[in-house]
Amino acid sequence: MTDFRETIRGDCVVVELEGKLDASTTPALQARLLEKIRSGQKYLALDFKAVSYMASSGLRMLLVLATTTADLEGALVLCGLDQAVLDTLTLVGFLPNFQIAADSDAALALLAA
Repeated sequence: MTDFRETIRGDCVVVELEGKLDASTTPALQARLLEKIRSGQKYLALDFKAVSYMASSGLRMLLVLATTTADLEGALVLCGLDQAVLDTLTLVGFLPNFQIAADSDAALALLAA
């Protein structure tokens, strides 16, 4: 099960993900995050520092979240990515679709800009 903890800072929400992003965990997580975005929390930083694995369903979730935040004139920043996740995003050609930050503080700075 993928858990998450959120911290609200002004108009921005930092979501610290934990565990695996795979076909068994991603649908419920995506639904919860989309609910947050659609309820007005459209500036989102996803912190991956405690994510141990990401499957293709996690990649799809990222694209859905990026599209939804953009449609609502919000923003999505990914942070705390390990090299394996960065390599995966690069390999599938998704990296240019996302703003990337080293950590949640840097992500918040990008969201505030």
